Amino acid sequence: MEFNYTTYDNNIYNVTPMTMDTMNYEYIIDNLDNSMNTSLCEPEQNDNIVSVNNIKNKIVNILNDTNTEDNINGSQTDKSSNKLVKLSELYDTFIEDYILMQTKYLECEKNLNKEIEESKSNIKKLELIMNFMDELDESDDNDSLNKNIIENMKLLSKYIEENNNLKEKRKNYIDAKKEINKYLIMIKKLNKMNTSNLCPLCLTNTLSIYLNPCGHTCCDKCYERLSNDTEKKCFLCRSRIMSKFPLYFS
Repeated sequence: MEFNYTTYDNNIYNVTPMTMDTMNYEYIIDNLDNSMNTSLCEPEQNDNIVSVNNIKNKIVNILNDTNTEDNINGSQTDKSSNKLVKLSELYDTFIEDYILMQTKYLECEKNLNKEIEESKSNIKKLELIMNFMDELDESDDNDSLNKNIIENMKLLSKYIEENNNLKEKRKNYIDAKKEINKYLIMIKKLNKMNTSNLCPLCLTNTLSIYLNPCGHTCCDKCYERLSNDTEKKCFLCRSRIMSKFPLYFS
């Protein structure tokens, strides 16, 4: 027996006979599923419900938006456009330069003091040379020998003059002092905002000691650096440090 099947297109009156051999079952099933899904998933809604549903969907889309995290990460990497990051970088650079300037200033001060002591010693030598030359001039014995001694003393005096670096060392110290004062002005401003226990010399470590007699404070590491200086003076006020005492916060 031969069975006849028919398929229907959009026109219910247009009937096309099909045999079992030419029938496409998947086509029939897919059409049935699509029609069922369409009828189930897209119910008829009035305009008010559609409007409210659109609002709901917009809110859901905002909640699911991941661009916020991307923007945060992007702002962290794009330092050139972030003023706070720039300020943080400037602060870090300021601390590094400040520490280097401290070292330079202390070195210039040390060199100046050393040159001052050498100059004082040279002054005494020159005074002895002048007195000795004066005695030689008054003596008539061995005049040629005396002249040789005087010439050698002149050479020694000239050597002392040429190797005296007091003027240069003083200039280096003055320049370093002017430069460090610029940093100290800024440090004073930072200290006015410093309500914690931050060392004013390194701006990194915690305060641990105070100095006698000036009363300024610093950390152990900075105190060791000051102690290595022969002058052993407070960096902030340049008062001589007599002793130190531990500093406690309660």
